Amino acid sequence: MSRRAHSSAAVAAFLGLVMWMAPLPAGASLVELAQRYPWIRVLGPDDFRAALGALTTGDRNAYTSIELMDDAAARIVLRGLDLLPRSAALGVNSIGLARLSAVGLGSNTKGITGQTTGLVLISAQLLCDFPLQATARPQLGCQVAAGSVAAQNRRGIVNTIVHEASHAYEGLLNEVAAGRGESWTEEARSLARAALDRARAADSRPIATFFGDLQNSAVAAGVAPPYVGDRVSMNGAAPPGFARAYGQATPREDLATLVGEVLYPVESPVLAYCLSLQAAGSGGARLDPVTGLALAKLVLLRDLGFLSTNDFDQCTGPTLPTDVPDDGIFFNNGGGTRARQFGDDLRAGWFTWSGQQFFRVRANARTPNGNIEFALVVRDPTSNPRGVHRLQLAAPRMGGTPRNVAMIANVLNDYQAASSVSSSPVGYAIITELTRGPGG
Repeated sequence: MSRRAHSSAAVAAFLGLVMWMAPLPAGASLVELAQRYPWIRVLGPDDFRAALGALTTGDRNAYTSIELMDDAAARIVLRGLDLLPRSAALGVNSIGLARLSAVGLGSNTKGITGQTTGLVLISAQLLCDFPLQATARPQLGCQVAAGSVAAQNRRGIVNTIVHEASHAYEGLLNEVAAGRGESWTEEARSLARAALDRARAADSRPIATFFGDLQNSAVAAGVAPPYVGDRVSMNGAAPPGFARAYGQATPREDLATLVGEVLYPVESPVLAYCLSLQAAGSGGARLDPVTGLALAKLVLLRDLGFLSTNDFDQCTGPTLPTDVPDDGIFFNNGGGTRARQFGDDLRAGWFTWSGQQFFRVRANARTPNGNIEFALVVRDPTSNPRGVHRLQLAAPRMGGTPRNVAMIANVLNDYQAASSVSSSPVGYAIITELTRGPGG
């Protein structure tokens, strides 16, 4: 019998023993977990060695054992999984509560994910009621007593479950994009392929790199700080563009932290990201570059299946700051009135000038006012054009520098990427969406 089959049998036997000793009431959490997420295997002590094999060498030193999950712990796991859209939940193949070693405790590890297997391990000391010390001695189970430290930490642990599940789903997307993904179900792979196509992200670059292009575009535009790796702060205020301070570590942590904070914010009822977007969408504030960066990140997470349409709408509010009645390039007089509109022959594409790559957008006026063209400075034409870019006039037929371009939408494709584009009132353009132009 394979280890996988043996582990499944052990979990099934454990569930059967609990039901024989003390019949579970209808709707009990362990049963609900098995019924609502039948593809997810709940791990127990016998699965520890196999789980280590799915982790990197460095991560294997963080844990000493896997604990049995009691019903109260399963209820918290369910709370986290239920927040995810189905596409993201399908990224999790197995989940367990793993006891931290001295190494794990020292690094403040909250969870670890097997990137190519859909494995999620949640640090048991955060959730289970036993002493916060490193030991290899197995427990009889992970108990969560009312009023305990573990019970008080439930909000943080639900956020951690969403965070680690997002890493698992990211791994699924990467594997499917590379033509692999056999560890996941056919439904998981099918939804992942659809998400990659929707986001136009089915290339050889990892999803985190694709996502990180957005923050990096704002860095190049001079409006947001870069990723800092191991020098990241675990606490403190979130730097511009990030949901929490920890997101500044790497694009992977930026992505998972943002998903966790949108679906289950730890420190406030509503993420500041969302409040800024709602203010800009309602007309209570202008769309500044950092708020535009937030919108671009959320749109990409929605397109990739990390957030549902409802999650996105709950965060941004009913009116996006980029919403306009029709397509074109608009100059505003202030107060929402339009001074000029360029909406005919709207096109976009890449070009090179003086050795520098530009993403170009051009359009003609619907009245005899000539035409207008903008160039968005882009680092590399193979990179993701979504993000924040400085706005420059490339071939203007009118004088002055544009400062109130409202939106460029449903752009036809000259070369490789048609986009929805909006700008802030201070000379920046925010590319939020990609659509297919003629020829794909």
